[in-house]
Amino acid sequence: MNSLQVGAHKQYSNGVAFGAEYQWTRVLGTENLEDPSGKYPQDSYGPISGITPQVLQLNYSYALPLGQGQLFFSHANPIANKIVGGWEIAGVVDAQSGQPFSVTYTATTSKTYPGLVSGRANQLADPFKSGSILHSDGSTCSPIAGASAPTRTKAQWFNPCAFEGPGYSANGVYGSAYGTSGYDMLRGPKFQDWDLNLKKNTGFGDHYKVQLRADAFNIFNHPNFAVPNSNISNSSAGTVTGISGTPSYEARTMEFAVKFNF
Repeated sequence: MNSLQVGAHKQYSNGVAFGAEYQWTRVLGTENLEDPSGKYPQDSYGPISGITPQVLQLNYSYALPLGQGQLFFSHANPIANKIVGGWEIAGVVDAQSGQPFSVTYTATTSKTYPGLVSGRANQLADPFKSGSILHSDGSTCSPIAGASAPTRTKAQWFNPCAFEGPGYSANGVYGSAYGTSGYDMLRGPKFQDWDLNLKKNTGFGDHYKVQLRADAFNIFNHPNFAVPNSNISNSSAGTVTGISGTPSYEARTMEFAVKFNF
C-alpha cells in the first residue's frame, strides 16, 4: 500500500475559515483468482476493489459581515440588527476519482463443451480506441450505434469491441481459457458532492439564542454514476445505467431546523 495525505487549514479574523484535505492511495493485491486452482496467483493481481485512488475534501465557512460593527449595516439599530446580523454560510465539497472495475465475459452453457469458463475477457485493443475492431474469429465488432468514438459518456464509457471471450485453450475449446485483460484495469465515473449550510443566529439578552438553519445536501443535484456494465456478453456492455453505490449517491435533499439555546 502506498499513500499520500496533505492538508491545509486556515481561519481568518474577518469570519472566513477553510480547510482542504487531499489523499492519494494505491493499494495492489490479489482478489478473486481467475484460475481457482491457484496455479497462477498473479493473474488477479491489481488495484483492490472499492479503494478510491484520489479523494479531495474541502470545507469552508463565512460569517457574513452584516450588522452592527460589520462592513455592511454597521450602524443598524437594534431591531434591524436582529434581522440582518448573525448570518453564516458554510459548506463541504467531496470529489473522488472513479472506482476500478474489470471487463468480464459470461461463457455460454454447452452440453458439447461443458468446460467453458466465465471470467475476465480477452483484451484485443485499446478500450478507448474508436470504431470497429476485428476479432480473432474473423468477425468485425462494431460499437454501440451513435457512440463510435469512446468519449467516456453514459452511452459508451469504453469500447466493448476491444474485448472478446477468452480464446482457444490447449484442448481447442473456444472460451475455455482464462481471459488476458487486467484485473480492475478500468476506472468508472468520477464522484462529486456539494453540501451547503446557511445559519442565522439571533441573541436575546445575555442567555438566550435562536438559530435558524437550512441544510442542502448535493445542492446542485449533480448526478453521480456507477461503473458501466462491464460484461461484454450483455448488449449494454460499456454503458452506464446505474447510480453510484461507492460512495453512495444522494439526490438533492433539503432540511430546515430551529434551535433555541438558553
